[in-house]
Amino acid sequence: MALQKYLTTISKIDALNDHVKLFRLSFPHGKPFHFIAGQFVIISVTDLDGKPQRRSYSIASSPAHTDYIELCIKILPDGRVSGVLDTFNVGSVLEIDGPYGKFIVDNDSTKELLFVGAGVGVAPLRGMLFDLFEKGYTAPVWLFFGFRYENDFIFKDELCALEEQYHNFHFVPVLSRPGEHPPPDLDAGHVTDIIPLYLKDPTGKAVFICGSLPMVKDVVGILEKIGVTKEQIKTDAWG
Repeated sequence: MALQKYLTTISKIDALNDHVKLFRLSFPHGKPFHFIAGQFVIISVTDLDGKPQRRSYSIASSPAHTDYIELCIKILPDGRVSGVLDTFNVGSVLEIDGPYGKFIVDNDSTKELLFVGAGVGVAPLRGMLFDLFEKGYTAPVWLFFGFRYENDFIFKDELCALEEQYHNFHFVPVLSRPGEHPPPDLDAGHVTDIIPLYLKDPTGKAVFICGSLPMVKDVVGILEKIGVTKEQIKTDAWG
């Protein structure tokens, strides 16, 4: 099947911290882009050596917005794609194709959902959460979000606001390198340390994990010890 390619325009760039940016890519007027929350697109660019490069990035926005998508991208010093994107400005044109992926929530609205993300792995989970609550999901929803330093707590205000707005949303931010004076409202450690403190009964739950491959494997191992089955887990890993 031929790739469905789109020429998008960067309409907004937000620096979430000193190494992560949120890019909003807008589609031409009258040409909506449809996807399912949790899916990804592939960006095509020419790198600084003149070579073509392609990278996958999860969509961090809600499918309710068909005129744009948002991508949460970690800018790497030697990144073949992120390094190029870091030179782009609002108004730059970017080619993408997609959407792809099966990291999506099934249509069973009775399951308790557990989302686990680390670093920019929270990106697709953000879009999935927006989508669920926009559609009126009423079963319990958890987000365990692990990050190293306080500065890495991206989307903090948004996620905390969601927890205040929706009584069925339980947000557990986890700081792995807290320093001398850790904030009292954050759990300290790794998500693998914290999940067993909250998750006691594995039945009737669906789990979605996004992050680096080692992190995903560690979380799956912890969940299986608690009694969560492989059939209950969906993963989106890189590296």
